[in-house]
Amino acid sequence: MILCSSGMAIFSSFHSRFNGQLRPAVRALATRILCFPRPWKQTTPFYLGHFLIISDDSKLMLSKRNLLRASSIHARMGPYAVLLVLTVLQDSTTQGTFRFWMYFVKMLIGLWCIWDVRDLVPEARWKLSWEAVLVGILVCALWVGLDPFYPKFNLLFKGDTEPWNPFKQLGQHSALAWFFVAVRIFGSALIVPPIEEAFYRSFLYRYFVRTDFEAMPFRQFHWLSWVVTSCIFGFSHYQWLGGILCGLLYQGLVIHKNRLGDAMTAHGITNFLLGVWIVWQNDWKFW
Repeated sequence: MILCSSGMAIFSSFHSRFNGQLRPAVRALATRILCFPRPWKQTTPFYLGHFLIISDDSKLMLSKRNLLRASSIHARMGPYAVLLVLTVLQDSTTQGTFRFWMYFVKMLIGLWCIWDVRDLVPEARWKLSWEAVLVGILVCALWVGLDPFYPKFNLLFKGDTEPWNPFKQLGQHSALAWFFVAVRIFGSALIVPPIEEAFYRSFLYRYFVRTDFEAMPFRQFHWLSWVVTSCIFGFSHYQWLGGILCGLLYQGLVIHKNRLGDAMTAHGITNFLLGVWIVWQNDWKFW
């Protein structure tokens, strides 16, 4: 709620200074979220998107085209929203091994989401280039190098939460601890990038420019949307400054290459290298 309120305040300010460039997109996005059908309150059948939801008291029956596949917007927003909710649940307690197992479950669900919407998000295909490798390494260096030099804000996270360190609870030589570390490294490198890049760099960046976002080519540069989207991405992380710079660089890569895949690769390289750094240097604060 804090992030949403801050975001709306930012957009209002931009509207007054830049003649309302983003306002139509923000209004349409807010309308889509606020007016989303609530089937649990229905007592009669109703249609939603491309599929039928039949409500009979507390029972719902969905056709094969599920919620994530209801539209191109849902296909890009849905997986990210699912991961966000699961992350909140994952960090709800630091007792025992719950959050480690919850991360594993989150990655399995994330993988299922990617598979389920694969034909509706055709741009989410991995691409390898020297620019992607360079940006991936650079972002990791900035993320780690800048960390001591700026204050952190506790908006969507708890700054005083125990670091995500399975070895502390399970022992330095625990095979299960190594399993959780591997899940975290490879999950953040292979599953998180397609979901976050499809939401931020494909959907949100273009949607702020035009609501029929799929008609906007990736190479089109819109500086205001570039900055706002990167700030939203940045402030969704505890290391917010690194997150903003990360968003700017990944979006710049998308614009430069006119495709999403290079940003996915850069994101994966960043997260993989960061995971290696964390384990190698025993620097668990980044998780």
